[in-house]
Amino acid sequence: MELDDFLSRLDGVRRLPSGISARCPAHHDQVASLTVNPGNNGGVAVYCHANCDTRDVVAAMGLTMADLMGRPAITATYPYCDEDGHELYRINRWVNPKRFVVEPAGLSEAQRVPFDLPALAKARIDGSTVWIFEGEKDALRGKTLGLVATTNPFGAGKWLEHYSPYVAGCPVIIVADNDPAGHAHARDVARSVAAHAAGVSIVRARYGKDFSEMLDLGWTLDALETLPEPNELSSVVAINVAIKPITWLWNGYFPMAKVAIVEGDPGASKSALTIDLIARFTSGQKMPDATAHSGPHPVVLITAEDDVADTIAPRLKAAGADLRLVHLIDHGSDPAKPFIIGTDMPALYRMVMSTGAKLVVLDPLSAFLGDRVDSHNDASVRAGLYPLYRMAGDTGAAVLVVRHLNKGSGAKAIYRGGGSIGFIGAARAAYTVGQDPEDPNRRIMACTKMNIAPAPPSLGYSVLSGHYGPYLEWHGIVDTNAQQLVDGESSADSREMIDFLNRVVGKEPMTWREIVGLGRDEAGWTEAKLRNRRGQSRLIKIIGDEGNRSTRWGYLDHRTHLLKDEPISAIYPQMSLLTDPTELANGPDLPTPSASLARTFGESGRQMDPLQQMEGVDADLEEDRRDRELDALDSVCQVCGAVGNVFRWGYPYWVVRCVNHNPHTYGGVDAN
Repeated sequence: MELDDFLSRLDGVRRLPSGISARCPAHHDQVASLTVNPGNNGGVAVYCHANCDTRDVVAAMGLTMADLMGRPAITATYPYCDEDGHELYRINRWVNPKRFVVEPAGLSEAQRVPFDLPALAKARIDGSTVWIFEGEKDALRGKTLGLVATTNPFGAGKWLEHYSPYVAGCPVIIVADNDPAGHAHARDVARSVAAHAAGVSIVRARYGKDFSEMLDLGWTLDALETLPEPNELSSVVAINVAIKPITWLWNGYFPMAKVAIVEGDPGASKSALTIDLIARFTSGQKMPDATAHSGPHPVVLITAEDDVADTIAPRLKAAGADLRLVHLIDHGSDPAKPFIIGTDMPALYRMVMSTGAKLVVLDPLSAFLGDRVDSHNDASVRAGLYPLYRMAGDTGAAVLVVRHLNKGSGAKAIYRGGGSIGFIGAARAAYTVGQDPEDPNRRIMACTKMNIAPAPPSLGYSVLSGHYGPYLEWHGIVDTNAQQLVDGESSADSREMIDFLNRVVGKEPMTWREIVGLGRDEAGWTEAKLRNRRGQSRLIKIIGDEGNRSTRWGYLDHRTHLLKDEPISAIYPQMSLLTDPTELANGPDLPTPSASLARTFGESGRQMDPLQQMEGVDADLEEDRRDRELDALDSVCQVCGAVGNVFRWGYPYWVVRCVNHNPHTYGGVDAN
């Protein structure tokens, strides 16, 4: 059907610069939610923004899906020749509908030959590798790469036994399409040519549905991988893995080839934060912690909530971005539809590779999941995000996604992100942004999760107003952590709760309910807040003879009474001369009682096997020695002698450094 004929059946038709709009006949439409555009070869493309199925739209018009097709047309012709180059027959590729037609008609199977016999004849003489594809289109793409490429007419399942001798004596690589029929066809071809070829292997495109789409995505032959056997898992022997270090876009904060999350409540300046970071990566400015990066780099920003003309571009300009390196996306591959991770990832692959982008930002993530992803289902979320994580790993670009916090309170910071825990579970790094509990005019970015390196320090910043819009002013490292941000409490509040937990238990261990009750009476602290601080306190779990029903909470002194009838050699057999437990705590090279007793009695409070007791003793001795050394060190950077912004770094934890010389990123120090 022609476009004008189709439009004549619709109401409210308007021709706009972005396309043709009309009222959708499949629902009560008052806002002209139907978009109509010319299709291929005179066809019609239809999309309802109210999510009506296209079949329902055409049915409401008294039409069928066939009416949307364009005119039948030949889109390609593939000649099949003999070894001297004389044409024997040709295959015409038709569309509307798609089909393959042979000329001359009536060709018998015995008369059929493989594609490009002249190249196969030369390969048999030279012993060259022959690549067998499924279809002429892929074979021709292979020839453009200098391959000896062939195929059989009529596609999958049509390989004939008399084709195989044409590759005699040649190594053969069969490229399978990425569908069950393509896999089965490739294996059939492999069985047929095995008796004639010098060797046979089957590969498939790691990306895309076939070889041509893989190349369209920007990949090369390196992206082909071995096709595993049916019902078998493919694997690689660990010794054959080329080990590579973690690389960073922002040292210690945002890793390359990984996905990181920034999350916060509405109005927490998440978007302003990402704009500031984009500006730094594209302009070469130093990062908020005063460290340098390898930029300037191109960046891709995919947005759904802010207008690129009146909001995003002005903010980028205000932040000092190099606008020539920022690629903005506010719709999907189809301009009439939003960007969706599941369907638009091939186009994003091409853009990242063609632009050389080192960072891809999606703001907000929830807008790009599509209606097939259940954001509250862990399996659905992980499957829906898989194309994004794979794109990051395969292109080497860092990916930063923005999402909102849920409306809950009291939970651990890592659980406060909206939707399933699968979001943050699949990310390698995550940050919470929010208002500083001690200064309402300041915001803080605090690490919620970092599972490939030590967690970096929290950073403070203010949002200021400029001529082109808001911009950020950074204040350096702050003490507030992610839990304090989501709880809305100051560092003093947190220390007060930890102090309470460190002193609340008297002579006898207490139940957790009793401790919470006292905390509520003393300062109105909730159970959730106290529970979130419990791991930072001296409290330890003591399980009695009745198992979990007899669980109490106390300190090390409450557990040491379990040792009153045990010789000290039960704790450290090699130190049987020591008889007073205090000697363990005060000796020059011995671990603290908490380390030894926890190992002796374990989490359950029951005595462990002597071999288990000894495991790790040497490590604890070394740790205690280093802790005492660290306490004795001056707060002066060991590299440059600076006294400001100096910290005792978590790994190696005996290193005292300033921000610029921290052991995680400073190239002159071996942090391993």
